[in-house]
Amino acid sequence: MLLQKMVAQAQQARQDAGFLAVQGKLQHALQRINYAIENDPLDPSLFLFRGTMYRRLQEFDGAVEDFLKVLDMVTEDQEDMVRQAQRQLLLTYNDFAVHCYRQGAYQEGVLLLNKALRDEQQEKGLYINRGDCFFQLGNLAFAEADYQQALALSPQDEGANTRMGLLQEKMGFCEQRR
Repeated sequence: MLLQKMVAQAQQARQDAGFLAVQGKLQHALQRINYAIENDPLDPSLFLFRGTMYRRLQEFDGAVEDFLKVLDMVTEDQEDMVRQAQRQLLLTYNDFAVHCYRQGAYQEGVLLLNKALRDEQQEKGLYINRGDCFFQLGNLAFAEADYQQALALSPQDEGANTRMGLLQEKMGFCEQRR
């Protein structure tokens, strides 16, 4: 009976957290989802929700930890939750890499995007972002390979085409100096 009461409290707290998140009150939503997890620590959907909150708050380590926990907790018959957790993990690695890029930590951005690309090779944005990091690091051949891969996935992508043009211009200047 106590277990049922705790599960019911967890579901109410999850619902409250959802309402708070929609209103943009992310810290309060995080508090409510933490309460839900305290009451029902075996529900992987609660960790999925909290990981999403962490990602939105740019607390990337907590987000990654929660998404990996979801992947450990779910069973094979919960394919939808597996896909959701994998997608959120991919988005977290990408968001963290963009954050690193903005801070000038290009090498860390490359490492995070490598993790994301290990599981998802069809996402052009990951190649563009990694190419941007390589470009800033001066690894122009790697940047070119990533931009080409992005263009292979989406030949009309304006961002990838622009970056490829800038890269080719820079490579031309480097060749002219030699």
